[in-house]
Amino acid sequence: MKSQEGRARLVSLATPLIGRLPKGVFRDMLRQELGRRAQVDPGKLTMLNQAPETRETGNPKAPGKVLLNSPVRKAIAYLLQRPALAMSVNDPGSVTGDAGLDMLRELLEFARRHPHINGAAALEHWRGTETGAFLDRLAQAEIVTPDEALESEFKAVMADLTGRRPAEQRRDELIGESRKRALNAAENAELTRLLTDFGPETGYG
Repeated sequence: MKSQEGRARLVSLATPLIGRLPKGVFRDMLRQELGRRAQVDPGKLTMLNQAPETRETGNPKAPGKVLLNSPVRKAIAYLLQRPALAMSVNDPGSVTGDAGLDMLRELLEFARRHPHINGAAALEHWRGTETGAFLDRLAQAEIVTPDEALESEFKAVMADLTGRRPAEQRRDELIGESRKRALNAAENAELTRLLTDFGPETGYG
């Protein structure tokens, strides 16, 4: 992982996951490995795990402002900007998992049922609901991707989301098991790989 941006993303993604592990030698070893790969002092990783999330560009976040700092949020914001992008997703039903992915799936299915709808009409469909309130905030988020690159960026984000699900599920399964019992050597090695392999070759960097 050569780019500074890729290393920063590795730290932001892996640090909270490592923090979910039980205290002990294995968690300390993972922090050391993450520090080695990201070229960061492991002691600073502990501080990052405890610090509030106050920066994306170096400034505190404005209260209530939604940042497009995850693939799910980006995909939803792109869809609200251009609902016709939903037609490029062959199987919206495969987009499932947590609440954010479920919201994305609902928006994909709605946009596919109404191929000529615009973002304002999509927001109106959910107005007055908790989902609608969050969609409205995402619709106001700044999209820095040029309009001509929106479709290719949306496809890349969706490929990232659908490709990572099995690995994420296995990672969470192992984290859950580590809270119940000591993992064996093979499981420790697998979890280490799942927590630290966030480089460009796996679509995370």
